Amino acid sequence: MVRTDKHRSGSGGALTVGLIICCIVAFNWADGSGWISHSGKINVKFPKHAWEVGEYITCAAVNLPKTETDLDCSGDPLDSTTIREMDVTLWGQVGDHPVIFKCQRTSESISCHLQ
Repeated sequence: MVRTDKHRSGSGGALTVGLIICCIVAFNWADGSGWISHSGKINVKFPKHAWEVGEYITCAAVNLPKTETDLDCSGDPLDSTTIREMDVTLWGQVGDHPVIFKCQRTSESISCHLQ
């Protein structure tokens, strides 16, 4: 039996679709595991004490309606401390429920990794 180009392209199409699905699943797993970074300007709620450059603090990040992402590093969600818009890199996915990160402050930005 002689194969035609029509038969070969059909199996290649299924292989391509399978490969795309595998890539999407792998990306979602890596993002949920903290292997993918998300950067941008974020409203950061600072702790009462001075957050020194290089110091690590536990923070909670959540997506809020109409306002991108909020990062609460105050340790007390009812406390009205300083809120600043800063460059933040989050290593992990943030959703509608708070996600806990370990964040380090630099002189100009904050970097956070899933805890």
